Amino acid sequence: MLFGFGQRLYSKAKTFRNGAEKNDKALTREELLAESAAAFEHVLVWFPANEENDRVMLSLCSAYLEAGKFGLAEITARSAGSRFPKSRYLNTFDYTQAFALFAQKKFPRRWRSATSWRRSITARAGTRRRSGPRRC
Repeated sequence: MLFGFGQRLYSKAKTFRNGAEKNDKALTREELLAESAAAFEHVLVWFPANEENDRVMLSLCSAYLEAGKFGLAEITARSAGSRFPKSRYLNTFDYTQAFALFAQKKFPRRWRSATSWRRSITARAGTRRRSGPRRC
């Protein structure tokens, strides 16, 4: 339920538009993203063994990226990749980490991260068994 609440806040922040009239009771985009990230963090703390935590961490990375917190997005993506090595979001964690490094202008580290991502994709593709002739 808390994850769904965080998702709703995040989607509201992504579609946030500054209206002509200012509502004093409405949250700003930054506040929506901060509350969304807080909800995701609470889910991870309160339910550490949940099997869906890779999805929660993916949403947390996205919230950090939207908020411009590239350092936190990088750390979270790296942590998610190591905590969930069999996650279906592993490529997205690698991409998020590379994007965050690039946004922080950490080009040499970003290049190594992108290169390792490419190698992991190539290695995974090489382990698949193919039936029939290869196509180019």
